[in-house]
Amino acid sequence: MHTFVYLVAIAHSVSSNRPHGFDVAFCNADSSYACGVQVGEQMKDSIQLVARSKDNQRLVEYVTKGPGTNIYNQIVALNKAKYPDVHAEIEGLAHGAGVDVDALLTINLSDILSGFFSDVTTAPKVRSAKQCTDVHAIKESFQGWAHNEDELPQPYYLVYSNITRTTAKVAAAPEVYVGFAYAGVVVGWAWGFNTKVGQSINAIPIDANATTMGVSINYVGRDALRATTTADAVARTSVTNQATAAHFNFGSYVTPSVHVSVETAPSNASGWWGEQKTPWQPVSTKWINASTLDANMGPGEPTPGHYMHVNLYRRLDAPTTPFGPSSSHRMARIKALPPPDTKHDLLAMLSDTFDAKFPVWRSANDYDHCSTLATVLFDTGAAEITIFGKQPIAPNPLDVSLKSRDVLIFDWKRPELWEGVLRAS
Repeated sequence: MHTFVYLVAIAHSVSSNRPHGFDVAFCNADSSYACGVQVGEQMKDSIQLVARSKDNQRLVEYVTKGPGTNIYNQIVALNKAKYPDVHAEIEGLAHGAGVDVDALLTINLSDILSGFFSDVTTAPKVRSAKQCTDVHAIKESFQGWAHNEDELPQPYYLVYSNITRTTAKVAAAPEVYVGFAYAGVVVGWAWGFNTKVGQSINAIPIDANATTMGVSINYVGRDALRATTTADAVARTSVTNQATAAHFNFGSYVTPSVHVSVETAPSNASGWWGEQKTPWQPVSTKWINASTLDANMGPGEPTPGHYMHVNLYRRLDAPTTPFGPSSSHRMARIKALPPPDTKHDLLAMLSDTFDAKFPVWRSANDYDHCSTLATVLFDTGAAEITIFGKQPIAPNPLDVSLKSRDVLIFDWKRPELWEGVLRAS
């Protein structure tokens, strides 16, 4: 997937709420818009830095006053109609941060805009390198998966949200979640979890020419964060008329030994494929359990209960333009390592730096400009989620003590405690 990224000289913004190295925004609201306003107010410095960057201002000018206006208006209208709450949340972020709404819509819709304007020489074009790693392990002693969030240096923060909507004087069940957000982008595109389901995403570098007039992966990811079961998450990410592509990882402590992998590709509103309007299948779902075999997990015959994903399709065949060599290097290194059977094994694999040029746990260098910004461990068996602000396991010596690392640990079953965890210093 192509995304506009606005490079800055800092890895993340500075605020007063920084437990374990993370900026944190808090939202207790009665609507998506109100939540956006609250997050925007708290993270306005980071959001303004990105929204008012020269690159984004050039893009806003191009799509609001220049040749890209017609396409942009169609994209905005289509996504607003499909996901009105997500659109309202983006408006709230903009109003809270004191920036133009279009300055955040361009960021949240950048996956589509970059595809449509890739061949237009006058259009602003900056390609993202968001590239992440996920490894699942469903064994007798441990069930869970881990995710490395890899990106170019830019502002980011965590969001704690508690949205309680009231319709006809009846309060709906609260929408409570914690998630990672790039400045100005709605939560859901990177990783997050609600009271039942956890999710993480691997960007797929869909070829620009395959982009369709459809819904943005940012909007789909935000909606997925509302899922109440893994099956619900699959339904929310299998919608037709997706403009670009992604891979979703889902799991829940309710069904700890069943995770799910969803690959998506551009499609049209009817969902047709084959000999119809798109020659590739638009979605592929793979349920992961204790008997799943993955030939890319381990140097010998695959052992059951593992699955991995980086930024390349494993099952679909929609056209892609790889971001670079990192994904193939990470896949090769994971295959060379023994499959993880324990939490320690899994964290060690996600912390691996054996490949000096293109490691699994990344730190920007002359060959690979991305860094691992955070690692999150979804322990579905223990109903626990651990967020690492640094390399989870130091290679020398091999450190297995979570207390020695910068971490946030959440009891997945007790969301009433989450705000307290995030406010801890």
